[in-house]
Amino acid sequence: NDILCGRGRTVFNHSGNQKFRVKIAQTLDEYDICGSRQERTRIIREIIRFIMVDQGGRFLKYEKGSQKWYDGGMQTAKIRVSTAFRDARIPNKVKCMEALKKSYCAI
Repeated sequence: NDILCGRGRTVFNHSGNQKFRVKIAQTLDEYDICGSRQERTRIIREIIRFIMVDQGGRFLKYEKGSQKWYDGGMQTAKIRVSTAFRDARIPNKVKCMEALKKSYCAI
């Protein structure tokens, strides 16, 4: 249920990150129609709460020196979720988000 922050195949294929992308895809339409920053912040907080409280997940960052993952805390979570929404709106990723929504609805 943890979300790995970073780049690369390991991070992309991690099961927590896959579930995270589905959650972002499910919420993207609601996020896009927000009329204010406060509404977007509310949605970001709801997703963070869902991952951290409901699923018991963490937002983990990799420390190259110690070669270990550590909990990045709330600040890392906010950055990761807001970046995921921003990236999901990039044209070549929109099709991926639509496919995720369809695959989730089919289950």
